Amino acid sequence: MRRIALIALVLVGLNATPTGAQLFRGPEPVDVLLILAVDSSASVDSREYWIQMTGIANAMKDPEILTAIEAGYDGAVAISVIEWSSAGAVEVAIPWERIHDAATAQRFSDRVSRLDRYILSGRTSISGIVDYAREYFPESPYEGTRRVLDVSGDGENNDGLYLSSARRRAIEDGFWINGLAILTDVPDLDVYFRENLIAGPLAFVEVADTYDDYPAAILRKLLRELSTTPISWLTHVQ
Repeated sequence: MRRIALIALVLVGLNATPTGAQLFRGPEPVDVLLILAVDSSASVDSREYWIQMTGIANAMKDPEILTAIEAGYDGAVAISVIEWSSAGAVEVAIPWERIHDAATAQRFSDRVSRLDRYILSGRTSISGIVDYAREYFPESPYEGTRRVLDVSGDGENNDGLYLSSARRRAIEDGFWINGLAILTDVPDLDVYFRENLIAGPLAFVEVADTYDDYPAAILRKLLRELSTTPISWLTHVQ
């Protein structure tokens, strides 16, 4: 009888205890972990900052973006918005947020459209935001099949560590870096980004000739980054 009672207690305990999958479940999977790193240095005035944020907000409401997200293996992505300028001047404007349907895409868009600017001046430390991403990706509560740093900017690295060194460390860590070059101040910034910033076998540079072109450029860029099969696989790596 004692043996039967002991077995019964064990069975009750097993039913009340989470399964092995529940006990050891890791971070929730998503198709892409994407950091949208927005230039907030002294070269960016309030109108230009507003254009960047409005462009991101509107892009996330675009039906093509939602289609791309839902077509993924996990049907979800996680995105964070970060402002950056000088070395050490980095502010997480929106922490990691999981987007998987129209409602969550709309919520993310609304948050971006209401953002206040955290950084109002400073130099341009692209190396700073690249190195920050190395520490920030592991903090995500989600696990991405791909990890992508999306850097928008209108100038070359002029503060902090060498960009080439930061890019090398990013490659060693295994995440991609794509660039959105805004050519208002540096007409060949896209060339600079290709030669010094982007990293990963599918990395690319999108171009906005002026800030007014940014909304269309960020939409094109997000479509490439969030698609199940990145568009650069189907064409060529820039």
